[in-house]
Amino acid sequence: AGRSHGQNNLMIALGICIASRSKQRGGSPLPLLPERRQARVQRHADAGARRAAVLVPIASVEGVPSIVLSVRSMIVSQPGQVSFPGGHLEAEENPVQAAFREAEEELGYEFRRDFQLVDECSDIMAPSG
Repeated sequence: AGRSHGQNNLMIALGICIASRSKQRGGSPLPLLPERRQARVQRHADAGARRAAVLVPIASVEGVPSIVLSVRSMIVSQPGQVSFPGGHLEAEENPVQAAFREAEEELGYEFRRDFQLVDECSDIMAPSG
């Protein structure tokens, strides 16, 4: 019981740490690129580049914080690819909504009830379409 309690505390501590960093940034998305590169990303978005979103789900698996990945079906583009769940934004959808929708589609619809958003990252350009 002590081990599982301690591992649960680890998940709580991880969430608190991420939320604390977000608060330090004033709630703005975590910057992943230098400002100059980020400006280039914004220019592409303003020019109508297709946008996508991914989720980096962290789950407690037997009390151990674990990153959840998906494996693409063999009948879709990029078959067998191991990746974070995600995909293109649909009309009127923001990145958070798209990331959770895609995760539900890829990991199952019960997925969403046990996860909560802890933080967001800034947009980046991805080489794949």
